[in-house]
Amino acid sequence: MAEGKKDLIYDAVVDHELHGVTIEMIAWWEANVDKGYPLWHPEDHISHTGSTGHVGDVAIAKEKIGDGPVLELRIRFSDPSEVPDLPVVYTDYVSVGGWPGPDGKVRNYLTHQYEATSYGVRGRSIMHREEGMPRKAAEAFRKHCKEEVGRFPEFLPQLWKMWQVVKDPEINRPPRMRKVKKLPNGQWAYES
Repeated sequence: MAEGKKDLIYDAVVDHELHGVTIEMIAWWEANVDKGYPLWHPEDHISHTGSTGHVGDVAIAKEKIGDGPVLELRIRFSDPSEVPDLPVVYTDYVSVGGWPGPDGKVRNYLTHQYEATSYGVRGRSIMHREEGMPRKAAEAFRKHCKEEVGRFPEFLPQLWKMWQVVKDPEINRPPRMRKVKKLPNGQWAYES
């Protein structure tokens, strides 16, 4: 029996507390994720190529979520104003990725948002899907996201520190700080 609209989840939300991690490290990670993508989730992540974190960039991520097959995901970095009803909670750093459909329109977004705290970083990840997703898929995403972002304290401070010796911005891409602000029309946008 097919799942009805009432069985669909539109926003799958995962909250994070990341001790010993900074906003600068997370911003660096987004620009340099190819330098350690399998470290982020050793069981599910295979590779990540093609993006520097600029709005409009498209990354290719090979990964699986749980028991699912390995997928080649095309993720386009998006401006927050593109996401209908974007639920922003933390504004110190926001990353928005979207999956273009066959018609080129993006209807599914993943937002990672963070704020600095005395212990490190507090965050929230949201899978926002206009058409919704089955409850089982939402639960698999929550588990995967909790595991991957939860690994930041285990590897990111050390990886970030090691890469600080590489000064060539073509090799060690500089972080892009992505603070957001609410516009008068109610939409969110990156601060310039």
